[in-house]
Amino acid sequence: MGDTTELIGKGLETVDDIHYSKGEQEADRTARHLADMQSDNWLSKSIRPMITIWAIVINSFLWIGQTLGLDVNESVMGAANGILIAIIGFYFVSRGAEKVFSRRSAASIQIEKMRTRHELKEERKENRRARKQ
Repeated sequence: MGDTTELIGKGLETVDDIHYSKGEQEADRTARHLADMQSDNWLSKSIRPMITIWAIVINSFLWIGQTLGLDVNESVMGAANGILIAIIGFYFVSRGAEKVFSRRSAASIQIEKMRTRHELKEERKENRRARKQ
C-alpha cells in the first residue's frame, strides 16, 4: 500500500511540475513581453504590431473578396476572423499588462522613497531627543 501511495505522489508531483496554472502562464507570458520590450532588437519590439497589422490586412482582403462576390470558403473566413480576434485580444491585453506592471513598479519606488524619508525623519527626531537628554 505504501508503494502505491508513494508512486501516486510522485506522479502528481510530475504532473504539477509539467502543468502551469493560468497565473503561472500569464506571469511567464508577461515576463517574455517585458524582455522583448527591453531588448535592443527592433524586430522583437515590433513583432506584435506587425502580426496584428498582417492579420487585419489578410481579413480585409477576405472581406473585400467576399463582398465582390468571390468564392471565399466560410471555414477559411471563420478561421481568419478567429485568428484576428485572438491576435487583437492578445495584443491589447499584453499592452495593458505592460502598463499595469510599469505603474506598479513606479508606485513601489515612490512608496519606498516615502518610507525612507519617513524613517529618516523618525531617526532625526530620535537623535534630537537623545541630545536633549
